[in-house]
Amino acid sequence: MQYLRVASYKITKGTFPEIIDTAKEGMLRTFKAQPGFIRYGIADTGAGTCLSISLWETRTQAEA
Repeated sequence: MQYLRVASYKITKGTFPEIIDTAKEGMLRTFKAQPGFIRYGIADTGAGTCLSISLWETRTQAEA
């Protein structure tokens, strides 16, 4: 079974496209280095907020 980790963020600095670039350079690189990482995505949920979604092989890895 795979596990999904979801986090909601308020954008307080920059634009959503800038957040995407930052996520690609930071979070995605960090996640790829972690055991069990499968996939990462980020979505604009409007009103200055976004949603981060990552998929992991185990619950322990998703919660790390």
